[in-house]
Amino acid sequence: MAQATTETRTKKHAANHDTDATANVVEAAENAIKPSIDRVGDFIRAQPFQAVGLALGAGYLGRMLFRGPFITLAMLGGAGYLGARLATK
Repeated sequence: MAQATTETRTKKHAANHDTDATANVVEAAENAIKPSIDRVGDFIRAQPFQAVGLALGAGYLGRMLFRGPFITLAMLGGAGYLGARLATK
C-alpha cells in the first residue's frame, strides 16, 4: 500500500513540475515574441503600402513553394498511401 501512495505522489509531483515547466516556456516565448510583434505593428503603421506589398510577396512565394509540382506529387502520393492503408483495414 505504501508503494502505491509513493507512486501516486511521484506522479502528482511530476504533473506539477510539467505544468510549471510549460508555464515557464510559454512565458519565455511570449516575452521573446512581444518585441517582434511591436516592431511589426510599428512598421505597418509607418509604411502601410510597403507592408501590404511584403505580405503579398510572401504569400505569392509561399504559394509557389507549397503548390509546386513536387509538393503536389508528394501530397497525391500521401493521399494514395492513406487510401491504401484505409482500404486494407
